[in-house]
Amino acid sequence: MSMQQLSLREVQLEELNLLKDFDQFCKKYNLKYSLCYGTLIGAARHKGFIPWDDDIDVCMPRPDYERLLTLKEHYDHDGLELIANPINHSLDATYAAIINKNIPCENTYSNTLRSKYLWIDIFPVDGFSEDMSIMKEIYDKSIFYQKILTLASAKLFKGKSLIHALGKLVIVPLCRLFGKQRCIDIMDRLAKSYDYTKSEYVGVIAWGEGVKERLPKQDFEKMTTIEFEDQLFSVMSCWREYLDNMYDDYMQMPPEDQRCGHNIVAYKIERKD
Repeated sequence: MSMQQLSLREVQLEELNLLKDFDQFCKKYNLKYSLCYGTLIGAARHKGFIPWDDDIDVCMPRPDYERLLTLKEHYDHDGLELIANPINHSLDATYAAIINKNIPCENTYSNTLRSKYLWIDIFPVDGFSEDMSIMKEIYDKSIFYQKILTLASAKLFKGKSLIHALGKLVIVPLCRLFGKQRCIDIMDRLAKSYDYTKSEYVGVIAWGEGVKERLPKQDFEKMTTIEFEDQLFSVMSCWREYLDNMYDDYMQMPPEDQRCGHNIVAYKIERKD
């Protein structure tokens, strides 16, 4: 058995295979999902990956997401595994991921199971309060615990600068002492503050970026397709509104110093017969 380091394009194509497999699974079990975040920007601007991107993001209505978790034993196959908290407590996050154990990764800054293998992320979409000030408070709390959780999973002695690396020696142990599962439980409760089925507006809260995530549920649930790497994948009908809300001008390329991925090096396991 040997391992071959993958180029960025090879990483993207392996992630595309993960997405294709996920798409087929969702069709088989009648689950709704949509491309989101940078993956959706890539589809809109490049009809595929953002050239420097090295991951895939999708989101699902909370009811579909919860049903997906119950189907874990039907999903895991050929080295692929669905991981999420709480079904196996193997992901230090409030969302799910599909990992490919045939493609191990090294991540410069993170030490989570998700970062040890090639992955795609799956974010639950939850209900919104009509009162945006309440939603801002929910997001402020959730993002605070998200930062604690991220630091608790960080590698010591690693940082983008010497000051960051030294700071982690103090901050990371304190965040670990607070407790990863404690953060996850709090963030999960915050995300589910408002029942998805009874809400007029929805958005990603569990690992979201703020009230700009807000979308009309009837438009979000109406799925269409969008081209991504010469194939069609599911996307919310209001995807243009979503991108307008989330990003200032998503059709314009960002400055070169902002074109960065997730600091991973991926390898493909080659087994000799």
